[in-house]
Amino acid sequence: MFWRNLNKNIEEMTKSCSICQELQPKQAREPLIQTEVPPRPWHTVGTDIFNLDDVEFLLIADYYTKYIFVRKISMGHSTSKCVADLTKQIFSEQGIPGIVRSDKGPHFQGQDHQFAEEYGFSNVTSSPIYPSSNGFMESQVKSVKRTLKKAKRSNSDPNIALLCPQVTPIDNKLPSPAELLLGRQVQETIYRGKSKVTTPMLMMSSVD
Repeated sequence: MFWRNLNKNIEEMTKSCSICQELQPKQAREPLIQTEVPPRPWHTVGTDIFNLDDVEFLLIADYYTKYIFVRKISMGHSTSKCVADLTKQIFSEQGIPGIVRSDKGPHFQGQDHQFAEEYGFSNVTSSPIYPSSNGFMESQVKSVKRTLKKAKRSNSDPNIALLCPQVTPIDNKLPSPAELLLGRQVQETIYRGKSKVTTPMLMMSSVD
């Protein structure tokens, strides 16, 4: 969808939104590692754990398409085995990538080598000096956390909020992350007058 002065209208809207202004990105404090663009979708993915309102989430993002998967970690189950199980669920749906990038967090220790060997992917970890120096994943975590915070404060459905960037074209030359990874357009919530067409997309789940 496009209309004249689209970017200007978006800028004006975000400037007038108190939630957007409060949660706008801040400059990174640590040096970030830039990675080369992978040769194809789902070749290289990044994994990270983040905490929001005392709830832990697993984030997996594809470096090529910027498509993300968010999984809520059940309280008291934030172990390396639980994280590995959630990751395996996503791999069973999307296939096994060639490279998995992660940090040196305790949630990923103990399962990394065995998991990588069993599934046949290369596990690449961040620098031990700067465990959060992976620029791509740092950016994705911040973006997802902002999205979830905005959804909560505006009483919006967090699943729909997470879906929006997935179906939005990256720029005027590149399609959306969903089209790049899935090879098809993904339906979102569309309002046409009084009618609403919704195709739900499960973006968050938990492991008991």
